[in-house]
Amino acid sequence: MYNSLQNQTALVIGGTRGIGRSISTRLASEGVNLIINYHKSDDLANQTVIECEKYGVNVKLIKADIGMPDDLKNIIDEIISLEKLDILILNAAKGLERPRQAIEQKIGHLRSTLDTNVLGPWEIIKSSSTVMKKSGGGTIIGLLTPGSHYYIDGYSAVAVSKAAFETLIKYTAVELASENIQVNGVMSGLVEGTIGSKSFENFLDKIAKITPSGRNIKTEDVSNLVAWLCSNESKMIVGQTINIDGGFTLASWKNFQD
Repeated sequence: MYNSLQNQTALVIGGTRGIGRSISTRLASEGVNLIINYHKSDDLANQTVIECEKYGVNVKLIKADIGMPDDLKNIIDEIISLEKLDILILNAAKGLERPRQAIEQKIGHLRSTLDTNVLGPWEIIKSSSTVMKKSGGGTIIGLLTPGSHYYIDGYSAVAVSKAAFETLIKYTAVELASENIQVNGVMSGLVEGTIGSKSFENFLDKIAKITPSGRNIKTEDVSNLVAWLCSNESKMIVGQTINIDGGFTLASWKNFQD
C-alpha cells in the first residue's frame, strides 16, 4: 500500500479493458477516487465500476472516443470542472484494426490513429496539467509500445503514432517538472489477455520461451508499476520510458545464438 495515494483523484483514459481495467482497480485498491473513460462496452464499464467500488472509492464513468472532436470536448470540459486532479493515465489507443505495412497504409486510417493516440492525449495533457498546477502537482503516465522501437509487421499506424506520443511524454516531462508534475511512459509489449495479445496470439508462446523470466507479462505487472510511479516513492523518475518485459528485449537475440 502507498499511503500517499489515499483520497487522490485519477482520470484513467481507456480504463475498462485489459491493462486499463487493471490500472483502474489497482488504483482503487490504494484508495484513489476514479474518473474512468471508455468508448465501447457499457457492460465492461459497469463491471469495472463494481470492481473498483468494492474498495470504498468514488467512481465516475465518461463514455467518449478521444479521437472524435465532440467526445474529446466532453472530456476536456469534465477535466476543467475539477477542483483537483492528481493522476492522469493515458491508455486509450487504436490502429490494430487495419494492419498494413507502412508504405501501404491509408492516410485516413493513419490520421484517425494519430487523433486517438497523439492529438487527443495532447489536448488532455494540456487541460489536466492546468488543473494539476492549481492543486500543487500530479502524475501523468502514458502507455507505450516497443513497436515504436522495433519492427512489427502490420503495426505501422500504431508504431508511428506511439513514437510521436512517446516524444510528447518526454517533452511534457521536462516542461512540467518544475510544476511538481511527474510525467513518464510505461512500455509493456504483448500483455496476456489484452486486445494486442489477441491480435498476435501466435507469438505469445514464443515470447514466453525467450523471456528470461519464463512467462509473458500480465496486466497486474503493468498496473503494479503504474501504482508505484503514481506514489511518492518514485518522484525523481521523470521523463522516462520504463520497459516492463521480463528481460525479453535483452535476451531476444539469444534465441538466434543457441
